[in-house]
Amino acid sequence: MNNWNEEPDIERIETKLSDDLKEVVIIKPLKNGTKEKTTQKIKLVKTERRIKKSVLERKNWKKFGVAKGLPDGPEVGTTFLESVSFEFVDHKQKKKKKKASKETSSIVVTCRYCNAVGKHFTSKCPYKEQYQSPTPISGRNSDDNDSGDKFVVPGRRNNRDRDRNDKPTIRITNISEDMTDYELRDLFGECGPITRLFLAKDRETGRVKGFAFVTYEYPEDAQKAIDKFHGKGIKHLILNVEWAKNK
Repeated sequence: MNNWNEEPDIERIETKLSDDLKEVVIIKPLKNGTKEKTTQKIKLVKTERRIKKSVLERKNWKKFGVAKGLPDGPEVGTTFLESVSFEFVDHKQKKKKKKASKETSSIVVTCRYCNAVGKHFTSKCPYKEQYQSPTPISGRNSDDNDSGDKFVVPGRRNNRDRDRNDKPTIRITNISEDMTDYELRDLFGECGPITRLFLAKDRETGRVKGFAFVTYEYPEDAQKAIDKFHGKGIKHLILNVEWAKNK
């Protein structure tokens, strides 16, 4: 009785049909006493390529196992030829692209007039004229000897600019996070002309903090807004509207 690890005698016959074609016949005995014959026609293609010395040395190794004693070259039953494609990636350039994309995505444009985040630039603000001062800064007070064309610090400007803090301003709290500058201006603009509106937002996330300040041109309009919107429900929240206190 044969051992389980005994290998059957495989007969291989190669016949060269032409310069670029050969025929390989493999005869393999089976356990039931019959033989299996496999005939293959192989096309020979000559190619030139550079290989490493270590690869060349492995090609000179003697065959072992099932292929022991067979001639040089790949065997159909034991060798599988598969082409593998490699893609070389420049990791440094890939990191630069990722860094550039992160920097561009982290830039958020905020309007310096209405504090709108990511909607428009300061120069394109639709409320630019309402936020700007109706009269230009004329310079220092008449008591100063310097020319009016020079820059004047806010603390030493004329009383006309200082009176902006004395204009009627109301404070609105308990504002919904979904509220926008445009909605707030349209809502409180029903009571009269607004000279300044500030909706507090987080600098990093742009989310509404829940309070705002609205400055009217006339005190009666500010009082009208307090009477109209104090205790009124806007976006599922009850607004609290009162006079702003100067600090």
